[in-house]
Amino acid sequence: MKETKNNIKLGIFITIGTVLFILALYYLGSKQNLFGSTFEIKATFNNVNGLRKGNNVRFSGIDAGTVKDIIIVNDTTIEVLMILDESIQPFIKTDAVATLGNDGLMGSKLINISPGNPSSQAIQEGETLVSINELDADEMLRRLEQTNRNISTITESFVSIAQKIDVGDGAIGMLLNDSNLSKDISMTMQNIRILSNETAKLSQTLGSSFDKLESNDNTLGILLNDTAMASDIQYAVKELRIFSSNSEQITAELKEIVDKIQSGDGTVGTLLSDSLSNESMKQTLINLQDGSKAFYENMEALKSNFLFRRYFKNQEKKK
Repeated sequence: MKETKNNIKLGIFITIGTVLFILALYYLGSKQNLFGSTFEIKATFNNVNGLRKGNNVRFSGIDAGTVKDIIIVNDTTIEVLMILDESIQPFIKTDAVATLGNDGLMGSKLINISPGNPSSQAIQEGETLVSINELDADEMLRRLEQTNRNISTITESFVSIAQKIDVGDGAIGMLLNDSNLSKDISMTMQNIRILSNETAKLSQTLGSSFDKLESNDNTLGILLNDTAMASDIQYAVKELRIFSSNSEQITAELKEIVDKIQSGDGTVGTLLSDSLSNESMKQTLINLQDGSKAFYENMEALKSNFLFRRYFKNQEKKK
């Protein structure tokens, strides 16, 4: 009887152990996708940062498969093979992106797959995903430490600057501590305000002037906007150009004549330049004057002569 009880207990223990073993196998098999339809894809990284076989692969935060194998291709490329549930294959596009991540803050490494463009084609068996090498936690901590050191250095520099300002060193210290300099700066700012106001008034005046020009309220506005007057002005300018050209030609000809006269060419040049000719001309004029005087005296004498007196009287009557 006692032996029978022991056999029953042993049978119950074996049964419970077998059930637990089967459940464990099923759980592990489901985690490793051993009992469902799967497909295989891959991704390449420069550094897997501690990723191992069997680690999880997640798609949009959902466990979708596991890492099947990690292969070192060369010194800069590591290929990761992944087994994924076939049910999510239509949702993983050819432009999906694979990145390394952590299962929690300090958990094991895993691969995150971000969905691609919905209009892209679904990835096929054996194709390679685009991958991005992100910073791991250690690298982030190193950079954070370097950033903290930089912040500490900057803080020390600010403290030093503040101390110099307090004692009045440098331009800023003088500005803050020198009352006379502060007054000068205030006066300068006031002058700048006055200049700004004057500039605004000038701009307003210029704007008003331009408005008048556009509205033909003055001569300049009419000149700028009246097309008929503009044509007249263009014609006048054209005539002035012609007159200027003719004047230049006349001036050149006069200059040529003057040059010839000064050089003694021609009758006028001879008269003006030859001293002998001048004297001859003077003598000729004197002789003409004397001759005309003698002729006048002779005519007066003839008028008194009884032979010609009647002739001259008849001539005067005819006049």
